[in-house]
Amino acid sequence: MSLRTFVLVLFIGVVYFGVTKAQFEDCRCKCVCPGDPHSKHKVNVTVVSVPALECTCQHVTGRSELECLRCECKFEVRSTTIIKIVVIFVLVLIGVLLAYLIALLIMDPGMLKRSETDRRRQPQEVLYQDAAEVAPGSSYFGRRLGRVGSAQKRWQHKVKQQRQDVFQDHTLLS
Repeated sequence: MSLRTFVLVLFIGVVYFGVTKAQFEDCRCKCVCPGDPHSKHKVNVTVVSVPALECTCQHVTGRSELECLRCECKFEVRSTTIIKIVVIFVLVLIGVLLAYLIALLIMDPGMLKRSETDRRRQPQEVLYQDAAEVAPGSSYFGRRLGRVGSAQKRWQHKVKQQRQDVFQDHTLLS
């Protein structure tokens, strides 16, 4: 799938969910009242789906006006469109990571078939490999690590030479 196709599908999905926004609103009235002193419940929570104007303690819980003085009722609105967009984003991210994993496995099929000695090998040993030690038929990543290792050895040799020039021969770089 090309980048243009992906962007087009994502745009259509966002527009679709944006147009249907009014159909997926989740509204509720939540009333929290202190519990009856004779019961084991300390707090009574009542959640009902009613319009905003009817979100009162008397209407939701059926208590008297005197009992409702200590109750707190809130009308809550939750947009499921935002939730859907986040879920779609997470699924797309997982898909991209999965595609990246498949691409890595295609480039280096031996990545999953490492021997026990390779698993126990320290990562530093791999970096110090010389380019000559890498077989010509080895994988892309093996050749790349060989190049990195040889470049690192050349750099270490230059640093060693500079230290010798400065500390033993007492000459500075020109």
